[in-house]
Amino acid sequence: MVETPVVMCALADAGVKLLPRTLNEIGMDNESQAVDRAIAKLQQKYLFKNGDRHLQVRSLIPVSSRRPVKADRWTKKKACIIGEDIFGNLFLRVCDGTVRFWDHEKLEDEIIASSVRKFLYSLGAPSDPGNVERFRA
Repeated sequence: MVETPVVMCALADAGVKLLPRTLNEIGMDNESQAVDRAIAKLQQKYLFKNGDRHLQVRSLIPVSSRRPVKADRWTKKKACIIGEDIFGNLFLRVCDGTVRFWDHEKLEDEIIASSVRKFLYSLGAPSDPGNVERFRA
């Protein structure tokens, strides 16, 4: 549950009280730590493998710096940019928790991971770091 002021007021009006919780108890701290670890290792583990596709992750955005995307395509879904590949395509975290890959040339997106953690854990080093090919999605 998202604990925004609007939600908190609606819950209070309904007579529901929420006990104070730490960030770790609601799972945000764990995701934030996982993202921070992935950012620290991004120079070694930057290749996202999804079947036959290999996407090179250029950057990841810390949880504290994420902001909702405002775009016509995403009006019915809330999404945040969590990173980009070497071609400027975006990795998005959508409100259902999935991670989608947005191809800006095809103007298409697809689900590539069921969660941010699964996306991060799928990042790996290329099998031959001395001969890194720039993969195209």
